Amino acid sequence: MPTIEELNRSWEATLTEFNARTWARMKAVGATAAWEKAGEGQTGAHSSGITTGTGGDTAANDYVEFVVQFRGNDLVREARNGEPEEVLVAGTLFRAARMLESLGVQVIPRDH
Repeated sequence: MPTIEELNRSWEATLTEFNARTWARMKAVGATAAWEKAGEGQTGAHSSGITTGTGGDTAANDYVEFVVQFRGNDLVREARNGEPEEVLVAGTLFRAARMLESLGVQVIPRDH
C-alpha cells in the first residue's frame, strides 16, 4: 500500500472533471481534505490494537482514512476498506459536498 504521503500527493489527480470542479469550489470556501492514519485528529480517538480476524492484532495506526474538513471540523471521515483509493476519495468528497450544501454553501456545479 502507498504511504500516506504518496496518497496525499496523488489523490487530486484521480478526480474526474466534475469532481475536480466540485473540489475546487470546496477548497475556495475553505474545505480541506487529506489521508490520515486512522484516529488521527479525532477527539477521544481509540488507539489500542484492532483484532483483524486473521489471528493477529494490528495497530490502529496501520489503517488510513480520507478526511474532509470545513472550518476545522470533520465533514466526512471514511476508512479505506479495500476499495480503490480513487473510489473512496470520490465518494467521500461527494458526501462532504452534500453536507456543505445542506449548510447553505453551494459547491456542486449546477451545469452538469
